[in-house]
Amino acid sequence: MFTPTMHEILTIQLGQFSNFVGTHFWNAQVTKPCTRFVSKDSYFTYGEDAPEPEVLHDVIFRTGVTQRGIETYTPRLMVYDLKGGFGSLKKFNKLFEDTDKNPTDAIDFTWDQNVQQFAEEEYPKNEYLQNLEEEEKENRAQQNQMEIEEQEEPNYHLDEQVHLWSDYNRIFYHPRSFNQLTQYQLDNDFKPFDVFSYGRDAYDDAEKELETYDENFRFFAEECDAVQGFQFLTTTFDGFGGFATSFLETIRDDYPKTSIVTFGFSNPGDLTNEATYFSSYFCRSNKKQSLNTAFSTFNLTELSTLYVPLNPPRANELDSLGWSRHLSLDASLPYHTSALLSAGIETASLVYRNKKNFTPMCDLLSRINWRQNTKIGSLSLAFPLPIGQPASGYGDVSKIVVNGRRSIFKDLSTRLDGSLEESMITQSLVVRGVPTEKDSRYKPTRSEFISELLDKLTTVNGMLSLRNVVDTAYPLPDSHPRFFSGLDASGLIDAHPRLRLQTRQHFSYLYAPVPHTRSVPVISRLSTTTRTRHTLQEQIHALRTINLKQFPEYSEGAHGLTEDDVGEVKEKMYGLAEVYDES
Repeated sequence: MFTPTMHEILTIQLGQFSNFVGTHFWNAQVTKPCTRFVSKDSYFTYGEDAPEPEVLHDVIFRTGVTQRGIETYTPRLMVYDLKGGFGSLKKFNKLFEDTDKNPTDAIDFTWDQNVQQFAEEEYPKNEYLQNLEEEEKENRAQQNQMEIEEQEEPNYHLDEQVHLWSDYNRIFYHPRSFNQLTQYQLDNDFKPFDVFSYGRDAYDDAEKELETYDENFRFFAEECDAVQGFQFLTTTFDGFGGFATSFLETIRDDYPKTSIVTFGFSNPGDLTNEATYFSSYFCRSNKKQSLNTAFSTFNLTELSTLYVPLNPPRANELDSLGWSRHLSLDASLPYHTSALLSAGIETASLVYRNKKNFTPMCDLLSRINWRQNTKIGSLSLAFPLPIGQPASGYGDVSKIVVNGRRSIFKDLSTRLDGSLEESMITQSLVVRGVPTEKDSRYKPTRSEFISELLDKLTTVNGMLSLRNVVDTAYPLPDSHPRFFSGLDASGLIDAHPRLRLQTRQHFSYLYAPVPHTRSVPVISRLSTTTRTRHTLQEQIHALRTINLKQFPEYSEGAHGLTEDDVGEVKEKMYGLAEVYDES
């Protein structure tokens, strides 16, 4: 029988944009952990009268005790980024810092002459992070007080303030979680980390100098009772695709049969639009990204149990979706696009974190790849699931599932038109946050609505379908972008804006502002589909048109690439594409 103390997952995040996605993921787990605002949809519930939590927190979190005797509960996580990529975050945060020692006490000075110390200027904390620290101090005395008066959250205008993922992070991490690649500086045009083989060499160098695998990876993995799998988030358009390849090769030596799901992110900067593609710099940069992505796709597919490519959405890709009218997403902001991708990953992963209906990662991935040759998956999302109040019947399922000819799902794994016919091989559906009707006379009931919704999705799209229903909506902490509109506080369609009576010398009815949305219903779909072959064919075409001799940097280092390597990957990707042929 499954117990909550077993079946842990270790997450590895590689690269700046992956950490943008990961920060949203971890922030959602502990909505408002140390402030005066308590979300009703937070995963963590407390008190004798609190409902039993739906999510097994111990799957991705770990308990510990610091040297000062402080009990901790931190993500089971390894974070990799370039120098300058961690922003204001320090390796030793307030939970783990030793207040009895000066940071310089650990330095052994053997030089007896004058010694000068040089320190880089600290990355400034924005208003949001400063306020978070103040609220933490103010509410330490209230940590055991679960019912706190709900107040309107201030708007910190994070769209303008977020430049790095640490600018909206609200989580304490274990010191062993942070791993910095000191050979490369973030956003350094003179020595960019933009070649697949650079990542392979950087992994070797990091292990020689820091031994992060033996020291940090083993620390997290070997303290687990029974690891059910590893969750990788990595960028694939730069050197981190090569870094992830080497990392996974090392893991496979120690864990040859353990499940690994890898989410690979393409460039959020959108260099593929026509306006920039044909300029000399962007054309060269785009070709390098295409080459990196192709090598990453092939290698990460070989080493993972399931590889899921993900594309940050572009501005014109959401216009046709029925739920996009409630979403004002700025595709130029990684802070925004990463939030959308994170919601899809977080919701899909509930299958192997759900306490009521737990499915081990190995079982989920084996069902997704039941043919045993479809190791490239696809992730789709409706964010939010556009439903109304139970009293209004939630909404017409036929209109919710299909908007014209287009599926309600936003395909995060391909750039294809939503109206393109596809053949689903298998799918795992997770619907969450559909509220319960308060009056039994309302029709349809919640269970009837969900059954009709899932039946419709199975009939239209699926052969083999897995269904999961989660009561808890997707939480939106104050660190999340405020890009929803036309929704109430619970993320349901607000058909009738509330009227408020105000008295200022005379009575007048005014539209009251819609309350800040604190959670939203969501539906995700993790699948294998024939659409994947189009993505592979695009990458094959890129390999055919790129002359490796024009990019001598790829031949540098111990893991330099040759034209034979390109040819081999191209031929093997032909084989991968054929697997997803409709025939």
